Amino acid sequence: MSPKMIARTDVEQIIKGLKPKTLANLNSLGKGPNFYKIGHKAYYDVDDLMAWAKAHKIKTNEGMD
Repeated sequence: MSPKMIARTDVEQIIKGLKPKTLANLNSLGKGPNFYKIGHKAYYDVDDLMAWAKAHKIKTNEGMD
C-alpha cells in the first residue's frame, strides 16, 4: 500500500529531480501543489502532488509524423 501523505523532504522518492527547495519556493509564491503544514514540516497528499505534476506536462513533437 502506498502512502497517502508524504513529507516535502521525501517527495523526490516519488518524483525524481523535484527538490524540496523547489517546492518550498513555489509554495511561497502561491504556486505548486497544495500542502499541509504540521508543526514545522510540510506534507503533500500524494494524489494532489501527482495531479499537480501531471498538469504541468509539456507536450513534445517526438513521435509525430
